[in-house]
Amino acid sequence: MEKKQSPYGDVIGLALVCVAVGMLAPFGLFTSIMNFPLVVAVVCSVAGIASLVRNRPRVAVVRRSLILAVAVAIAIGGWRSQFEWIRQQSAAIEAKVAHRVVDRPAPELRGLEPINTDEAELRDAADFEGHVTLITFWARWCTPCKQEMPELEELYRRHRDSGLRVVAITQSDEDETSRRRDRRMEAARDFLAKLDITYPAALSIGESTYRDYQVLTIPSTVLIDAEGTLVGYGVGLRSARGLMARATELLRGLSAPGDSI
Repeated sequence: MEKKQSPYGDVIGLALVCVAVGMLAPFGLFTSIMNFPLVVAVVCSVAGIASLVRNRPRVAVVRRSLILAVAVAIAIGGWRSQFEWIRQQSAAIEAKVAHRVVDRPAPELRGLEPINTDEAELRDAADFEGHVTLITFWARWCTPCKQEMPELEELYRRHRDSGLRVVAITQSDEDETSRRRDRRMEAARDFLAKLDITYPAALSIGESTYRDYQVLTIPSTVLIDAEGTLVGYGVGLRSARGLMARATELLRGLSAPGDSI
């Protein structure tokens, strides 16, 4: 005798996936892909709606809808909880590192290979004296970086003639093969080209630069004044925007009387 299949099987399966992801998200299981629980909730919703359309009986549709709604709510709740947890962690890291590096001379930029520029332009950008400099530490997989870097580009184009320098630094392993490093450089160039980034970007070979600037997570952004003092350190997009505003204020101090920025 053939076993009768439950009309709720597919929706219950989707619901269990959503619930599992939503309940695990606050424990930081998906921190490297922060939006994963939200994506799962969307997939559950779309697949669940498709399943509901296929089942005409009204009672079945109502019950399936309730099961799916609860599951999706749990997944979204987990995403919100994880998002807040990441925000708090970023703030804690920012405070910890800022205490160590702010109001101290900015470390020299060394061991860098230019990505979208030449050695001369990179050296000029790394000369902090007489300029206001923003340095962002980024990676191609970093979602907030994809928002921050175009905003830095807009600021750079507006103020580069007034003394603003921007440098973007990403990292490669010291023992990486030359072939793999070449592929990394090419991928980085494509990434920067897609975002239309014109300020100098460089590859840090090994951990020296990241260690000097106490980079523990990305995106991390630092602000350096015209005397070469590191005056601001931020983790995440919100903090980077705050440093951009401070950079504009510092540039006003560089401009001659009567000049406007």
